[in-house]
Amino acid sequence: DVVVWVSFTSRLSLKRREAGGWTYGMRWLVRDGRRSVLVLLYSFIQPEKAPDAMSEIERELCALMERNPPSQEEMSRAAAMLTRGMPSAYETSAQIAAALAEAIASELPDDYFRVLPDRIGKLNRDDLVAIAHDICRPPVTWLIIGDVSSIENSLKARSRSKPEFISHKEVP
Repeated sequence: DVVVWVSFTSRLSLKRREAGGWTYGMRWLVRDGRRSVLVLLYSFIQPEKAPDAMSEIERELCALMERNPPSQEEMSRAAAMLTRGMPSAYETSAQIAAALAEAIASELPDDYFRVLPDRIGKLNRDDLVAIAHDICRPPVTWLIIGDVSSIENSLKARSRSKPEFISHKEVP
């Protein structure tokens, strides 16, 4: 996730910010469940740019999994970003309690947080490609919040499946 979209220098953030000027950055949230994982990618994008941005996200995911896996530099930068901030994530009682709750709810081993930095450091390119395949396999659901009337036709044209449009008036 750090390679593709989380960090300021990630592939999608750079493309959308520097080349396209469409957004300042992408954000990513992963919520693990016992049987499934919710992966949420979000960004604030100009409405008329949304269809192109969605296509770019799909292209970048495919590239990561198929023809353009992460470079060693990208992997090193991502590992450093993920591990160097870990100590500050466990400074307060509330942070430690949240980590313990996560460990218990996810049935993590007792030493999970202690060994996590080493595990991240040992990941190789093939590992990341396999993880990307697991996380990013279809079906992908896109949720666009805002007025889609100006981009509805573009979304229909680019979609691999029939898009559904729900008005805020239809939501209970």
